[in-house]
Amino acid sequence: LGGSELWDLQTGLVRALPASGTPRIVEFELSPDYAVVVAGRISDSTGSAPVLAARPLAATVVDGVVDRVVDRVVDGGEQVEFGPWTIEIEPTLDNRFLDFSSFPGDLGVESVRVDVLSSDGRPVPSIIDHGVRMMALGPISPVEAADIESWLPGSVPNFDQPVVLEDRAVAWRPYVFSPTTGLDHDPLLLDTMTGPHGLKGVPPEFIDPLALDSDAAAGSLYYFTAAAPSPTSHEMLRAGGRAAYAVWVDGTQVIQSPEDEARVFPPWSLRDMSVVGCEIEVDTPNSTTQVLLRVQVSADQPTRAWVVMGGDGGANAPRSRLRWWWGDAPSAPFSVAGVQREVALRVTPPPGAVRLEVTAHGPVIAASIAGLECVISADNQESGVDGQDAAAVVSVVTLEPDATWSAGALDLTIATPVDLGATAGAIMRPLRWHTRPIRVDRLSDWAEWGLSDFSGIVRYSTTVDADRATSAQLRVNGPVGSARVILNGSAISTVYSTDTPVVLDLIAGLNTIEIECANTLANYYGRWPSPFSANTGRTEEFDPSASNRSRRHSSAPYVALDD
Repeated sequence: LGGSELWDLQTGLVRALPASGTPRIVEFELSPDYAVVVAGRISDSTGSAPVLAARPLAATVVDGVVDRVVDRVVDGGEQVEFGPWTIEIEPTLDNRFLDFSSFPGDLGVESVRVDVLSSDGRPVPSIIDHGVRMMALGPISPVEAADIESWLPGSVPNFDQPVVLEDRAVAWRPYVFSPTTGLDHDPLLLDTMTGPHGLKGVPPEFIDPLALDSDAAAGSLYYFTAAAPSPTSHEMLRAGGRAAYAVWVDGTQVIQSPEDEARVFPPWSLRDMSVVGCEIEVDTPNSTTQVLLRVQVSADQPTRAWVVMGGDGGANAPRSRLRWWWGDAPSAPFSVAGVQREVALRVTPPPGAVRLEVTAHGPVIAASIAGLECVISADNQESGVDGQDAAAVVSVVTLEPDATWSAGALDLTIATPVDLGATAGAIMRPLRWHTRPIRVDRLSDWAEWGLSDFSGIVRYSTTVDADRATSAQLRVNGPVGSARVILNGSAISTVYSTDTPVVLDLIAGLNTIEIECANTLANYYGRWPSPFSANTGRTEEFDPSASNRSRRHSSAPYVALDD
């Protein structure tokens, strides 16, 4: 061999291997379940290939290890202080060409999942822009439907009271969706036979009984009702769906459409989900119009439908958006009750957060963290934000983090002009955080730091004061992505798994250790419609509890520590 190198497949590091003797012999250690490549150049004229022979070698032990419990370097029984850590969050998604958002500008550090505080103070997981925009009644049998349709289309129901039928009572249920991204855990996107796997677009149909009842029986009926503002005396109503559906406007039936025959495409039997839809001009003499939609659950294809009032249909909307509320001429916003209410939210600020921008239908009127009131400014208004409303209020909440940060909840109260239920539907865009570098006493998973929706880099730095030159072994616990380790200004390794230890050759005195953890795009794309975000990226068995939300694809950024 004219020269030999050891290539580490996990870290990408290349290390020269010393050789001795004739023929030249290269010795190196092999770890269990760990692959390396030995590369060499043949230098003699015979062209003979190198021979790789395995011999048992004595195990070597690194002098120092990083202790898991107390963050210290243990060296020969002596303890050397290790930490605290300085944390810096670095957004890296480049949106100059609108790859990640349809609206120009840097994405920054964003949150889309928050907790809404119920009347008894209990936190309920919610997603920004997802609000109660309709009320649903069902399942109803075809026999029961005749009685219901004798009074329901021309009335404004009391949603607090159940509908009493001959032998049972059926309660009204809130129907939650986003005018931006449609249904969370959309049943259509979870159906593998509706199209290719991957990041599918937002379907135009946002009404689906299976979003309420996964076992909805074929032939049963569901009713969806909402109010929409009517600025003119005539509005264009658009509706569509492959299932059988009917539409009433202010008590008058205007559309009745039979079910389209189910079709599949060979060779994989993918379902035909194409919908022609229909448009009809309707009289809207009142300032508010009541819309009622009935859909019948199909036996052999997804039961989907849409109904909207006004707008131009959003023909040029990107696939990542629900088309009806897109552009300069969006459809009228649906709501259940046109009364103002206050919504209390709770969110975890990321490390070093100094400012929060909230774009909502109304202003933030109260904000506090750990019982301390925060400064709020809410005098900035934008018109036509995301095509959802005539105006939106951008509130800026100023936080004052301590020199050493510890996770604490930020409580917000937003005054909204329309009641969207106990949801985060009043917030129209992702919460935008502004952060600065800050010291932390304890390292943790990103989900505990309010970074479940963040894709980018978190940079960690600390110092180790060693009384003599020594070696220490460092592990980065469970990274999803990569972790670049820098010692005293020099990059020494990039690791991709917990099983890859990094040897730190410490000098006598102060040593600076930096770790740059970069996670994957799963956190960002886990926010939006995708079969992966629903199955593996967000929750376990679709349970939106706080404990399961930590199972998101976050890079475990804390340094893990050998015993």
